Amino acid sequence: MQATESVQVKPRAETEPGYTTWYDVLPRRLMAFDTWPGEGCEAANFGLCQYPPVIKTSEGPLRTGLTGWRWSSFCKTQYASNPKCGGVPNFLRCHLSVIAMLDRAKELGCLDEVSDEGGFWQKRSLSALVQEIGSWNELIAAFGGKLKDLLGEGPLGVQSAITEYSNFERLEAAGQRKLPPGLAELARLISRVGVTPRPGSVAECASVPSATAA
Repeated sequence: MQATESVQVKPRAETEPGYTTWYDVLPRRLMAFDTWPGEGCEAANFGLCQYPPVIKTSEGPLRTGLTGWRWSSFCKTQYASNPKCGGVPNFLRCHLSVIAMLDRAKELGCLDEVSDEGGFWQKRSLSALVQEIGSWNELIAAFGGKLKDLLGEGPLGVQSAITEYSNFERLEAAGQRKLPPGLAELARLISRVGVTPRPGSVAECASVPSATAA
């Protein structure tokens, strides 16, 4: 359940050395529920919380500024488009189910703002949403494919949900022309700082955390 908020504390003055610090703030009252829009989709959480006006920190009491009832959450629907999960029709069912819940929250007067990377919340265009999810998948498959070629797969290589798509190779090929300038060079740079090549293979990871393509 995504109920934790954060409070940012910056250095007291620009000339004062130090780092920005973030403190987690747990709710003192919580009314929420969890939903699962469908196969391949993340859970979608909905609710309202009240947070304490002051929390204890190592530097002393800190005012949170978190007033009233509030909530923020996110849900990634993209990988509901995996052909194994039902493809685009399944993605649309999941994404539109979340939108329908948000519409109801707006009707009840408890919704402030929504950020929809697919653009459907603003445009209400199914054709634009379908085109957008196709473009996302192609771009991520193309970049993920480049990383996989350089870093390999497995626990120390590239792990990405997009590589599990049955049409991954087609998406990867279609996405090559959509890669922005410099992205191929970025992939090679990632391989240089985290990979030691060996004879007989393109590259292997050298004691680095797992690289995951979104």
